[in-house]
Amino acid sequence: MNMPNTNKTGSAPSSLARPSRRGLLAAGIAGTAGASALALWRRNLTARGIDEADYPELNEPKLAGASAHMIPNVPVTTHTGEEVMFYDDLVHDRVVTINFMSVRNDAVYPVIDNLVAVQKLLGQRVGKDVFMVSISTDPEHDQPEVLADFAKRKGAGPGWTFVTGGPREVDFLRSYLFASRPFLTGAPTQGRHGPCCSVGMVRYGNERLCHWASFPAKITPEFIALRFDWIGFRAGDAPRHA
Repeated sequence: MNMPNTNKTGSAPSSLARPSRRGLLAAGIAGTAGASALALWRRNLTARGIDEADYPELNEPKLAGASAHMIPNVPVTTHTGEEVMFYDDLVHDRVVTINFMSVRNDAVYPVIDNLVAVQKLLGQRVGKDVFMVSISTDPEHDQPEVLADFAKRKGAGPGWTFVTGGPREVDFLRSYLFASRPFLTGAPTQGRHGPCCSVGMVRYGNERLCHWASFPAKITPEFIALRFDWIGFRAGDAPRHA
């Protein structure tokens, strides 16, 4: 009979040890929280009058966090050409900013320059404690290579992702995040669409804590950077208030 390897004390190695009660309890809590978040995600679709069968691009989150019901999980393409899911890969368990832009409209309404200044103020926190996501409103023109060149010219660094996608996916993100729900924490509009402010506003939040807010895209970079102290720079931080 083959016996398991033992250490000097004669006990089985840690890889064969039974999981602790605390570990099992933590896993159970995490699983319950994920199931609850997923149930909330489904209820939110129903409340908004969205039938999953009508939106095959809208995917169920792999790991439903506290904000899964607020952020559409649709396929998009990054400026590096990578195919990702918006919620799963760019938002889940992160502190993020989300804004809309287009390369051709930047000369008319330059919001990226302001966010570049914010990136400089945050320094090495970008890509570590906070992530930035910019979504093109002109997906037919703003292909990955166009966004990559734009990001390089503007000085966008690691931790800042520019994304494009099919017109349907982009419209879904835009209406879900801005037109159909003026505030992420507000109630569904039951089919009524208000004016879209997606280009003039930036959403930001702590996904794990489901703590979200917004700010005008052109306010001073110093004030924007300060706002992250109010919600917590890292996913596990408790929100702070001004």
